[in-house]
Amino acid sequence: MRPIAEVNSTVLLAWEFLRLQSAGQPGTFCYHCFHAAELLAKAVKNSRGAVEPSRPHLERIWQSLLPRSLVFNAWSHLLVDNYADRLEGTLRIWTKLQDSQVPLFSDVDLDWSRDIILQLRKKGLADQSLSFQANIFELLPPTNLQFCAFGRNLSDAYVKSNQIYEAIRVREQVLTTLPISSTLRTSWIMALDGLYKKVGKDDYLKTLSDSMFVENE
Repeated sequence: MRPIAEVNSTVLLAWEFLRLQSAGQPGTFCYHCFHAAELLAKAVKNSRGAVEPSRPHLERIWQSLLPRSLVFNAWSHLLVDNYADRLEGTLRIWTKLQDSQVPLFSDVDLDWSRDIILQLRKKGLADQSLSFQANIFELLPPTNLQFCAFGRNLSDAYVKSNQIYEAIRVREQVLTTLPISSTLRTSWIMALDGLYKKVGKDDYLKTLSDSMFVENE
């Protein structure tokens, strides 16, 4: 059996080779490098602590990548998989995205934010999860294709936490962005009607229905 020091030295050389290969192809996805990193990280993990952890080496490669790129996203998932606490890793990715000089909220940001919301819920941190979810909704431009679905999920989360007025506010906000021709408007108004009734505003359905009818004439 090879001494651990020799194994660690070999692994270190392998990581350095992968880093140089990845850095030498800026803006392109080196699938061979990525696949090799996956295998190497898996082998290191199976050593059960006998070999130096993969995370610092993965981080060096990840730090050199352009945020929100296909390459960045793939390596980000691999990096997070090497965190003992997935929430900690996901927050690391999120911070990198938000610190990016490009002020852009993309589907990449949205996917990672959903992961954070899920991890917070798994840890029983419902209030933090809901607060984070609400912050993300405010960052989402109404033109984003996920705006309506995210708003619905946020409204439902408010209902579960018995914050009905907040649920109404979100539903109303989304409704104002829906085109008059949208097939979602009717179901959205019906959902709002159910929320209004929860707070004793039973007459709001007729008001909304009349408004919708006039707007669609």
